[in-house]
Amino acid sequence: MSQKANYNGRKTSLVYLERDGKYLILHRTKKEHDENGDKWIGVGGKFEPGETPDECALREVKEETGLAMTDFALRGLIIFVSDVWGMEYMYLYTATKWRGKLVDCDEGELVWLDKQELLKKNLWEGDKLFLKALDERSEFFMMKFRYEGERLVEVVDSRGMSSFRLRVYLELLNVSRGETITYGELARRIGCGSAQAVGQALRHNPFAPEVPCHRVIAADGSLCGFGGSRTPEALARKHALLDKEIHSAR
Repeated sequence: MSQKANYNGRKTSLVYLERDGKYLILHRTKKEHDENGDKWIGVGGKFEPGETPDECALREVKEETGLAMTDFALRGLIIFVSDVWGMEYMYLYTATKWRGKLVDCDEGELVWLDKQELLKKNLWEGDKLFLKALDERSEFFMMKFRYEGERLVEVVDSRGMSSFRLRVYLELLNVSRGETITYGELARRIGCGSAQAVGQALRHNPFAPEVPCHRVIAADGSLCGFGGSRTPEALARKHALLDKEIHSAR
């Protein structure tokens, strides 16, 4: 995947290495001030500047396990919004082949755990939902989880959405804070000849504002619409969001 990580929020990868009905799980017990402390999760971490999602996943797995993945797949994009930890965009992978020997991890204990047994461990509530999706779905998916403390208070799931809509949302994340893109250019980037189709996908964007449809404008530079509306109130809100981002990006 060639997409660069240059949008808002923390960018991370999370990988579940899989064999014989089990995942390689990191029980995070060694790192101080760890938001995932005592949680049971896959292997991953933050993007380094300029990394693609694939590059981050490969590096993190190698650093934390000593294994070099040779067959892995991007399965989903998870958006976390927390009143404590802020916002995070997490690229979710599974892997079935790798080279090397498993080594100790300085962030916790690595264990092979049965998929059903994993669900009984200390997990974030949202993790249980995307783990279920990994088990039940073959298509790429997106989810958004909003937390208050450790309590999950909102879930948005892409189940039933077309692959076209998900391509639009994923590509839009390449538009950085303080920048804009036209509907036509966004369509071109995903290989679509219809700016109108892109507009329709954004009109029904359930992941806003974390998937920032307010950064998409008309070819003549006008704001065009926002949230499926062309009312003065909607346009004023779009203008305010853009203005705030432009000034904060300077």
